[in-house]
Amino acid sequence: MLLRKLLKNRGLGMNLLASLCLLALFIYTWDLDMGELGRRLLAILLALVILVAAAACIGWCLYRFRRRTQQDIYPADDTPGHERGISTDRKQKDD
Repeated sequence: MLLRKLLKNRGLGMNLLASLCLLALFIYTWDLDMGELGRRLLAILLALVILVAAAACIGWCLYRFRRRTQQDIYPADDTPGHERGISTDRKQKDD
């Protein structure tokens, strides 16, 4: 049932099948034992987690930097259009 569900979306199913075949080829061709393969996969997973965490931290820092610079450019009392009397609120029609 799980295999059928994964193969329903052909992209994911075929990628998983290709990855398993590649791992089997590593084991068969280079006589790689399962322990060494597990250690290498764990190291790759750890590097991927570190990379994603670093990207998230950099994204958060950029967000904070842009937010701070926008507040410096447009303080709360001096929003764009404020000096011309333009409001960002929706205006109601007079009857």
